[in-house]
Formats: sequence, C-alpha cells, structure tokens
Amino acid sequence: MRWHSIWRKQLAGTVATFQAKLHLRLVDYSGSQIAEREISGLFPGEVEVNFDKIADSGYYAVYPSLYTPAGRLIMNYPPMVLCRTWSYRAKAQTGQEKTME
Repeated sequence: MRWHSIWRKQLAGTVATFQAKLHLRLVDYSGSQIAEREISGLFPGEVEVNFDKIADSGYYAVYPSLYTPAGRLIMNYPPMVLCRTWSYRAKAQTGQEKTME
C-alpha cells in the first residue's frame, strides 16, 4: 500500500514515519472473509503481503486499516477491489480441448 503520490508533491519536507500495524482483510463478493494479515512496520511505506492461493475465481476486495502499536484505530481505508480470473482445460466429447480464461 502506498501513500498517494499527490500528497508527496504537496508536502514541502519529508514525512515523518511512525510505528504502526496494517491490518488487511480479504473478502469475497458476498462479503465472506477469506483471509486476514497484519503487518507491523514504519508508515508511510510499502508492504508486500501474500494471501496464499485463492481457489475460486471471482471478485475480491482487500480492506486495509491502520492501527497504533497499542491497537487504537488510526484510519480505515477504502477497499481495493481485485478480480481473479479462472481458467480450465476440458476435453469435449468431440475430443477438442477447450480453454477458458
């Protein structure tokens, strides 16, 4: 997650970093939680997270929230929408292979 680049252009000096916890929730289209991760570090900054393999294709959203190390909410951010495509190979009765992506 990156801080918006426009903010960087508007700020005269450097932004002070602070210790925080980034909480990420991955939910499917119906709102069911698939996974969640929490990353501690210095913010603003960049993080990389692995939600492992998602079995089903469809639309997913990541809901990020930033907390103090003590657990107090700093800010809830808008969700980031993701789309996972699906592919399969199946042989039809004619013997031709079909691919869908």
